[in-house]
Amino acid sequence: MRRAVGVLLAVFVLMPVGVWIAGPAAAATGTTCKSFSATETTTPGLPIITSKTKVNATVKLVGKLVGCTGGGVTGASVTETYKYNGNCETFLTGKGGKVTPATPTSTFTWSNHKTSTSTGTVTLISKVGATPIKVKLVTKIVSGLFAGTTSTGTVTLTAPKGACVSIPGSIATLTGGTSTFK
Repeated sequence: MRRAVGVLLAVFVLMPVGVWIAGPAAAATGTTCKSFSATETTTPGLPIITSKTKVNATVKLVGKLVGCTGGGVTGASVTETYKYNGNCETFLTGKGGKVTPATPTSTFTWSNHKTSTSTGTVTLISKVGATPIKVKLVTKIVSGLFAGTTSTGTVTLTAPKGACVSIPGSIATLTGGTSTFK
């Protein structure tokens, strides 16, 4: 069960949301951002792993990049909202849940007041069941400022004790260190 929880937390937090460290991948000189932080909430929380009940949940991510140098920006606020129909079990197995839209996008509002839209992919770095959970995020900015660029970063995920085991999966915190974007 503990191994399942580790996988579940990674999937719960990242299934469609792979864009939290999408810093500005700007000019040939690149851009470096010192840190990233975000909170993701699911309302209502996803029923625990042993429940067959599915809910129609709204997932919201609110985050920020700080300490960026290069590319004409110093930071960004990041937001994303999508719908998920399922429970903790559907997240864990990848079967029976539904994300709307099928490929969610994040919106970045940069320190220079310009915006970007991005999509991304997620790869689990830590061993299944390990705590904290570490993931690699590869993000592509698809429109707006820095369109067509890609960036990579590592994020640490934490959730309350018992999330999806004894309490609903409803909140996660994400943090990341320095990342360079080219």
